Amino acid sequence: MRPSVLVLGVFLADRPSHIRCVVANLSSASGYHVVQRWIALGGAVHDPELQRVTHGMQLAYVPKFPLVNALLVQIDLRGFEYVVLVDDDVQLPDRFLDDFLAAQAALDFCLAQPARTPASYIDHPIVMQEPGSFARETRWVEVGPIVSIHRRIFDLVFPFDVRSPMGWGYENVWAYELSRRELKMGIIDAFPIDHSLRPPHVYYDWTEADACCRRMLAERPHLSLDECQQVLVRYAEPPHGATSPGERECMSAAQLRSLLDVDTATGERLALLDWHSGARLCELLPEQVVFSPFDALPRPLPYFGKSIDLVALSSREANAQAEARRVARLAVVTCDGDDRFTLDWLERLPPAQPPARRRRPIGNGRRALVCSPTLPEFDRESGSRRVFDHIECLQDAGWTVVFAAQDAERTSRYVRLLERRGVETHCNFAATDALLASGRFDLALLAFWRVAEWQLPRVRKLSPHTRVLVDSIDLHFLRDARRLSRDWDYRTRVELDPRHSAEMQRELAVYEQADAVLTVSHQEAEILRDLLGARAQPLVASDGEELPASVVPWAQRRGLLFLGNFRHPPNVEAVAYLLGEVLPRLPPQVRARHRVYIVGNGLNDEICALAAGLERVVMVGWVPSIVTYLCNSRVMVAPLLHGAGTKRKLIQSLMVGTPTVATSIAVEGLPVCAGEHVLVADTADAFASAIVHLATDDELCDALATRGRVTIEPHHSRQAARAGFTAAVATVMACSPK
Repeated sequence: MRPSVLVLGVFLADRPSHIRCVVANLSSASGYHVVQRWIALGGAVHDPELQRVTHGMQLAYVPKFPLVNALLVQIDLRGFEYVVLVDDDVQLPDRFLDDFLAAQAALDFCLAQPARTPASYIDHPIVMQEPGSFARETRWVEVGPIVSIHRRIFDLVFPFDVRSPMGWGYENVWAYELSRRELKMGIIDAFPIDHSLRPPHVYYDWTEADACCRRMLAERPHLSLDECQQVLVRYAEPPHGATSPGERECMSAAQLRSLLDVDTATGERLALLDWHSGARLCELLPEQVVFSPFDALPRPLPYFGKSIDLVALSSREANAQAEARRVARLAVVTCDGDDRFTLDWLERLPPAQPPARRRRPIGNGRRALVCSPTLPEFDRESGSRRVFDHIECLQDAGWTVVFAAQDAERTSRYVRLLERRGVETHCNFAATDALLASGRFDLALLAFWRVAEWQLPRVRKLSPHTRVLVDSIDLHFLRDARRLSRDWDYRTRVELDPRHSAEMQRELAVYEQADAVLTVSHQEAEILRDLLGARAQPLVASDGEELPASVVPWAQRRGLLFLGNFRHPPNVEAVAYLLGEVLPRLPPQVRARHRVYIVGNGLNDEICALAAGLERVVMVGWVPSIVTYLCNSRVMVAPLLHGAGTKRKLIQSLMVGTPTVATSIAVEGLPVCAGEHVLVADTADAFASAIVHLATDDELCDALATRGRVTIEPHHSRQAARAGFTAAVATVMACSPK
């Protein structure tokens, strides 16, 4: 007899949702008897399939969990193995319940949630799908958009505590109670869901939900957020019982090689993806059919308890070196001996399987030392992203790269990522002297002038043949001068204060001593030429992005979006200006229709306090991917009052086609014109007026979005940025070191 599963949820009947697809997907489970009970909010239900599972209707928007409690009292839970709470705005992989609940049972998780795809809205980074992981035992399982509850803890979870009617804080209480009972909970990465249809907190009041949460937690034992958001165990492989094998074949190496021949009848061939211990078998196979992956696969594959030697992809592409291949079948190849191999053909392909990448070019014999203040936290700040892009570009050109951070944690995931790419990584500068003395480096790429001030003399002393390329990221003396005086002009040579004057001299001295200096724009390259003449060699290497254009209709786009790394002082000043000066000038109807989303790394309590007392301002903080926010927001705002360089947030908004209001400082160095690609405003009144125009004029938004993407791509695409950096490296390598 199949186990029974109760699905409970609330859906918005008068708003866009995925409810029909969700209901159909869950109903298709073959291994479970599924009972669905939903409540419709905001309107009547006319679809016959939805009517069958709808057991209540509420015209007014009311909190979720009192409604779920109302469903629970109608049902005898004793006959159910699991209760699964599901939201209406998720996209599920095929056979979701069969796969997910089998994994939950095999892992013995009493409480479980699927990970979210990187494109999803994500409030807590721990819930994002982790590459290379099947699942993670944690102390954190979020109350939505999907959570599965095993019968062993029904008494702990039900009924829901309606002192927090939107469910905020339940996670903290669950973590405490399951820890006390020594029960397991976790996040399953193997079957991720997409949660990108609606931003969080759209149809309820964030401030009220937070206040209710605080009141509930004041009266219930719980773990703090830091205590909760811990990964206790990582499962790289599916446990026994989490998957079931498909067709299996055993063969010799010679038989396996024969599969590489093109099938003349179907046009299919077998391509092999090098994985883990596959090098031994790869020696037996032609090199042109073997590909090295960039990173861990985005979802683990069921490989039945053995170590993977190869992943085999059957493709219709005649050219096995093609990046984009149409995958027809997939098998896991494991080595059973010196000349025996087992192929486990999967019954179906995992969703979203990316194309394998080409094997990296054979090394060109050149070595590069890359130094930066921190690890290349590419998903947290623009400067780090730039460093990571340059490392990747060097590797793809055949360079061997060694990286050193001034101060970093050895346990950081960015260390693991670099090392998986074959980058020797050091987490402080203590090792660089020995590296320079013992290792032959053709190039030292030093990010930021302060790092270069420290490392450049050592390079000259210990490795005099090494060319030194300093990446300015932006001109710090220009940024600091504008902080002290908005109208400062470097050509006047006016001294602002002794500290700024001294630091400017030190920064310029570094650029003068380097063999070349990277700038992000032609404008900053010209400034260095004016100040240093022939004593410096500025070379332009722009920042690059590769982002899809938004396809969300203007009528469905909501919200004013501010992006920024809040460890960068200009962004802190800008968000204070936005909330304190611009927001009060917006008409109530615009405020009512569009929440303000503050998104970015380093959003601490002091910055969050800027929103105290302000309605419809959501302090989101860091998210793994900003694409979903950009694609769904109506307006991107960049009210920067001082700064230098180019602003990646502007490049990203122009790429995606999100209409943008920015100050003159924010658009500096970019190939855009005010009124044609972005709206530019340098006073609070003008800035608020521009926001209103974009919030109410679809034609203007469409024109800005179209022209902006067409204009920015030739200069700031990933391809253009790589070409600029590659040319700069070639230029500096063609010169003798100073």
